[in-house]
Amino acid sequence: MDPPAVRKPGKDPIHGQREYTAPHSRIRIRVENSIQRTKIFRIAKEQYRNDRNKCGHIINNIVCGVVNRAILLKRAGVL
Repeated sequence: MDPPAVRKPGKDPIHGQREYTAPHSRIRIRVENSIQRTKIFRIAKEQYRNDRNKCGHIINNIVCGVVNRAILLKRAGVL
């Protein structure tokens, strides 16, 4: 689906523009908030200091947790 044209200042929204932009803005806000949390807690910045042999196991647990969270949000109708 192509994005609708941008409305001119002071004019009413173009037909179908709200139906298109509302779900996208909800998703965009969640993504931006997630990026903000990774920056605040320095998840992507800090160096991994634990045992390298356990790194794969820890990453697998993190991925499983993210997938489980996405499934729960999808069931709740948020995603």
